Amino acid sequence: SLAELFSIIIAFMIFIIGLNARKSYENPFFMVLSISFFSIGIIDLFHTLSYEGMQIFLGYDANLPTQLWIVARYVQAISLIFATMVINKKIKYATLFIAYSVITFMLIAIIFLKYFPTCYIESQGLTPFKIISEYIIIAVLGLSIYNLYRNQEPFQSRILNFIIIAIVITILSELFFTFYISVYGISNYIGHVFKIIAFFLFYKEIIQIAFKDPVNFLYKKLKQSESDYREAYLNANFYKDLFTHDISNIFQVIYSSIELAKLQRNIKSEELISRIEKQLKKGSELIDNIRKFSEIETADLPIEIVDVKRNLEESLNLLKLSFEDKNIETKIILQGKNTNALSNELIDEIFMNLLTNAVKYNNNDPIEIEGVFSEVVFKNRNYIKIEIKDNGIGIPDEKKDVIFEKGNKTLKGGKGLGFGLSLVRTVIKKLNGKIWVEDRIKGNHSDGSNFTILLPSAN
Repeated sequence: SLAELFSIIIAFMIFIIGLNARKSYENPFFMVLSISFFSIGIIDLFHTLSYEGMQIFLGYDANLPTQLWIVARYVQAISLIFATMVINKKIKYATLFIAYSVITFMLIAIIFLKYFPTCYIESQGLTPFKIISEYIIIAVLGLSIYNLYRNQEPFQSRILNFIIIAIVITILSELFFTFYISVYGISNYIGHVFKIIAFFLFYKEIIQIAFKDPVNFLYKKLKQSESDYREAYLNANFYKDLFTHDISNIFQVIYSSIELAKLQRNIKSEELISRIEKQLKKGSELIDNIRKFSEIETADLPIEIVDVKRNLEESLNLLKLSFEDKNIETKIILQGKNTNALSNELIDEIFMNLLTNAVKYNNNDPIEIEGVFSEVVFKNRNYIKIEIKDNGIGIPDEKKDVIFEKGNKTLKGGKGLGFGLSLVRTVIKKLNGKIWVEDRIKGNHSDGSNFTILLPSAN
């Protein structure tokens, strides 16, 4: 009939739209429905062709279309409940399509081989199996509505409402199919009308909205994700502040206790106190780096014109004062006239970090540190190139690409550059610059390192 044909066309259109939109939609709910409507459309097509008046399947009575009808409705109801159970879960759609295709073929084969229970008897009407099946289908549809209410977060309210309306109309359709006597009677006709309306709602108000406008459909989910991430970010900041504050207080108490212990010192206690002081210093540096790292990563840095040559000279003087017991020789070489770069006061932190590492990881006497300034052009932009060279233990080639990662351990004996170089790279990126490390003497990493920085030129 025309009504049946119309519902079959809608079923196949739902499948085609869902298939075309599968890559743009995350929630598998509608994809499960789309694939199921392909199977439903196939079975309904056989249902329509099986009417006696069609003269296609000879030797069958009105029981055949009734059986095909009830199977299609079972597939629809079970698919709906299944779709509500896989919301926000990952499904392989190709596997699901193959499964539906195999099940559809098997169900049709069982009916035509006459293994399926009788649903309609001429002169008697519907069998108990058919009537009970309709009520089972109604119960399953009702359960799918309940599941939708329980898992309504991924849906916009309008779409959710139309899903439920479509299911309710499907339930009304099933009710009319529980008490008709003739397959050509008024109850059967009204049931088919409700079926068409339900299918049309699935297509027009749900599938079309969900797949043709996936950005709007995902808006609610994205807003929820934004809220979750913001809460997680605030919690992370809270625990960071709590950690740095409380640990700092503990360290302060320990420092005070050490000062008191120094008043009654002896040889053994002096060694112990010295060891404790070194560990406390390392802990304080770690806390300071954590605080700086979190602040720098989450904020925009001010940029101003800085004479980076003067800053490096000041950092070298401070380095010598900090390591008075070391024999440190420094030299600055200018290969260009301009040393003004777009930077800020954090360039001092960068220099001190690199210079301190050059002393810490150096077994030579004297320790040699050289700063080289030049002007280069990179990607049509002028940069100040700063090279900080040392004669330390160097960095192996396989470590050069990873030493700037957070907490990376790179040196022998488990020593590492920790948060320091991560902080350096983060700051330089914020300043629109670049940093990398090379061998001081090419081809021999054990002869020292050359940390190279590019900062945008102020000229």
